[in-house]
Amino acid sequence: MSVNAPREDKKLGVAVAYLIVAEFGVISSKTISAPDVQVGIGFFIVFMLAALFFISQSYSDINKGIRHFIVVFILGAVLSIVLGHLWGGYSLQELLSEA
Repeated sequence: MSVNAPREDKKLGVAVAYLIVAEFGVISSKTISAPDVQVGIGFFIVFMLAALFFISQSYSDINKGIRHFIVVFILGAVLSIVLGHLWGGYSLQELLSEA
């Protein structure tokens, strides 16, 4: 993966664009947390399995889809922390804590 990958690879560019739109949608709206950690982890696992199912259905090269998934996942995690801190006003310690 190169820095120019989103421009050279249309599917990765579209995935990054969807990620950014989704991140701003989540950050700019009032959200509530899961009732407890187990439910939160359960939803996370369901979403990850759904993403892998989507990749298996929409990519002819599964390895390329998995690489795109990893890139967008890391970008999403970083963007969530940055927006949570700058836009949401949460401390980095709170965002990076386990509870």
